[in-house]
Amino acid sequence: MAVKKEYLSPCGMYCSVCAVRAADRDDDQELKGILAPLFGVKPEQITCEGCRSDKMLPFAQGCAIRTCAGEKQLEGCHQCGDLPCGHVRSFPFEIARQQMLAALSRWKELGTEQWVIETEKRFTCPHCGALLHRYAKECNHCKKPMV
Repeated sequence: MAVKKEYLSPCGMYCSVCAVRAADRDDDQELKGILAPLFGVKPEQITCEGCRSDKMLPFAQGCAIRTCAGEKQLEGCHQCGDLPCGHVRSFPFEIARQQMLAALSRWKELGTEQWVIETEKRFTCPHCGALLHRYAKECNHCKKPMV
């Protein structure tokens, strides 16, 4: 499997299953409308091709976690001896903080390729095989509920 480096968010919130990435990829206007106020942007600004790409959500551009990992030349925070650091502990979304810590632990345990495979499998629709975002309650493609 070829790992798309642009999707390897240092914090462990793998971009391939990010709601912002899914809204942009699927041109999901309803999801963009839900996400925009959370990030303080307009729905048309909900566009991103990954935390390590040239096309990022403004929130990601200013992310202290992404900046710190870049300065330390780390693939991810799972490689940092300071984890969990102040950047992770002060991330503004509680549910994301919890998911980051779980994901980073798993990333460290499995290595990048296996972690990506496991993560994508967890967020793939069991009915049609579409890759969804981590908060999807139903498949955006076949409309069946996620189990």
